[in-house]
Amino acid sequence: MKYRCYPRISGKEKLVLGLELMDLLLLQFTLMALLLTTGKLLVTLPVVVALYLLIRAFKRNKPRFYTERFMRFLMRPRRFNLRNEDKGELHTA
Repeated sequence: MKYRCYPRISGKEKLVLGLELMDLLLLQFTLMALLLTTGKLLVTLPVVVALYLLIRAFKRNKPRFYTERFMRFLMRPRRFNLRNEDKGELHTA
């Protein structure tokens, strides 16, 4: 009997160092921003390594593209249509 399971980040979908494309872009933009503002590699490198370890800990046992979906959820505008109120999705207290 086969069981369906969700793919994990520890599967074959790793890109580089166990991170997906969105995570690598986040690390790259952080590295670029810190190098532009501080200009010192000794300050920038520990911050980027700490961010890498934080992302790895955050993504442990999570499905693929979790970071991308999480960022979309945070950036999505929260709008409620009046049409949805007729469907019973919005309730007034």
